Amino acid sequence: MRGAITLTGTRPSARGSWRLQGLVPGLLLALAVGCSPVETGGEDGDGAGADGGADGVNDPPTAIELSSSEVEEQAPPGTRVGHLTAVDADASDHHTFELVDDGGGLFAIDGDALEVSPGAILNYETGASLTVTVQATDRGGLGIEEELEISILDLREVVNTLDSGEGSLRQTIADADPGETILFETGLDSEIAVNSVLLLNKKVTIRGPLPPAEIVLDALGNNRVFDVSPAATVTLQQLRIRGGKSTTAGAISNEGVLTVERCIFEDNLADSYGFGGAIQSQNQLTARDSLFRRNRGFNKAAIAADGDGGTLIERCTFQDNATTGASGGAVAGGSLKIMNSTFIGNTATGADTDPAGGAVAIFYAGPSEIAFSTIVDNTADALGGGIYCNVSSGAASLTIRGSIISSNAAATSPDVSINTGCTVLADHAVIHRGAGSTVANGEGGSLVGTPVTVGTLGDHAGLTPTVIPQGGAVSIDLVPPASCVGPGGAPLATDQRGEARPAGNACDAGSVEQ
Repeated sequence: MRGAITLTGTRPSARGSWRLQGLVPGLLLALAVGCSPVETGGEDGDGAGADGGADGVNDPPTAIELSSSEVEEQAPPGTRVGHLTAVDADASDHHTFELVDDGGGLFAIDGDALEVSPGAILNYETGASLTVTVQATDRGGLGIEEELEISILDLREVVNTLDSGEGSLRQTIADADPGETILFETGLDSEIAVNSVLLLNKKVTIRGPLPPAEIVLDALGNNRVFDVSPAATVTLQQLRIRGGKSTTAGAISNEGVLTVERCIFEDNLADSYGFGGAIQSQNQLTARDSLFRRNRGFNKAAIAADGDGGTLIERCTFQDNATTGASGGAVAGGSLKIMNSTFIGNTATGADTDPAGGAVAIFYAGPSEIAFSTIVDNTADALGGGIYCNVSSGAASLTIRGSIISSNAAATSPDVSINTGCTVLADHAVIHRGAGSTVANGEGGSLVGTPVTVGTLGDHAGLTPTVIPQGGAVSIDLVPPASCVGPGGAPLATDQRGEARPAGNACDAGSVEQ
């Protein structure tokens, strides 16, 4: 700090004519002569402060702008409407935003983003536009309030539960233009019987209602529910899909690009010698925040990941899925990226084969990764109650990072079985019994030979059920920050429930951070 402070001005009330020298940059100075507080600029005080313009005086914001003022009806919570910006003569000023009127609880602010609030249901039929009031405040405490109008976009809707005909799901899919989103009329009865397969051959999103309302697409054990053609890009959201049955791909056959989010797949069957009780993907599949339970197939009971486009599974739970004759009690195939997911109670069983991979089985060459997932209490008749890898052509690599594989059962290699054509890289994983895994205790910071006991599968927050490690588990704070990454190396900021990672100085192994 320099020793002199010089004030230059004609009179104490002359706002904007002061010159201050000799101050520490960033020092907030309030003069007793009635000037507004100003923050000093550069080392010599000859620049505008962070809250002041060129005259050194803090000016209030004069308007609030929203980058987009449209949002689709029934948009999921957290959907971003637009970014907020304050118009201010002080170009370098910083502003905070808050809602004075949140449109009846329908909107919220996260930083500078206006979003759909949790639990909100936007319905065009009850109002084509809504108004919110936002306050912007600068660092000097000066602010402005402004009303902003939000337009609700009207989307195509299914208006009855018939299998076909005007207003049915089948006809609405046929009528939709490429790129459209299809909704279900608010208050519609929940169950729709799907009496023959629904063809999806364009870019389309089909979105069910927000909980506790739901739409159940039930094939009643007669046929598959959806066929996704090679030309299609399809997103399915907030649907319960059950009762699908086919010799392959019990509920969905995917030859295009398919994303399922916040869906439940239950009681679907690929019978005879089929595979993919819930989904068989021959191209690209992404599953997020979804539950797969009690799906069955001769092989690859829930998901058959058979596509070169790869399969990404994120924040999903696989419970009580089972093969009826071969391997892959939940997920099987290749090019797998599994993160923040839970596998429990899945089974690979069959009298005429040697079923392997009670939870996950890898059969195809190429890289796969299982990151920050919990694989417990799964069973295979032969090998790898938790994970099995065996490739007949080429080579497969499997990375197991920050995951718990414990208390699984098989005749040989109960937790992890690595076989022909496979190599494994362990990075701070917990493997209960290492026989057959090729991983030594301490390798890559991993713990081999120590079990992890978990509690009951249930609602522990988040969109899918999870299990919580019990009794000071060795998985807690096991993974250093450098290894708190998902497939591809991107930092992993949350667990399966959406809770922050890490909770302490390091990440927990498994799908849940404590």
